[in-house]
Amino acid sequence: MDIAALTSAWVAGWTVSRGTPAAVGRPWGYRIDVGLPRHVVRHVLPAPDATTVTALCTRLTTPYTWLKIMAGPEDAQQWITEGWTVPDDPGFMMIKPLDPGARP
Repeated sequence: MDIAALTSAWVAGWTVSRGTPAAVGRPWGYRIDVGLPRHVVRHVLPAPDATTVTALCTRLTTPYTWLKIMAGPEDAQQWITEGWTVPDDPGFMMIKPLDPGARP
C-alpha cells in the first residue's frame, strides 16, 4: 500500500475516532476541522515538500492550527516558518498488518 492510500485510510479513521467532521480534500492533502480550543484545525500532507509546507505555514495564521506531514522532524524543521514549532514528540504514523486469525 502506498503512502497516499495509507494516509487516506488514517485520516478517515482519525476523524471517526475523534468525532470530527469528515476531512476535506485539498490539492496538498486533507483539512480536518477539529474544533478543540488548542487544536482548531489539522492539515495532513501525505507527500510534503519544502515549497508546500512553507507556503501553508505562511498562509495559515489561526492559532492552534496543526500540520501533520509524512516526513521526519529534521525535514519539518527546515520547512516551517517563524512561529511554527516541531513538537518534541512528533508522533509517527504506526502501521501493522492485521492477522486475520481468530483471537480469544
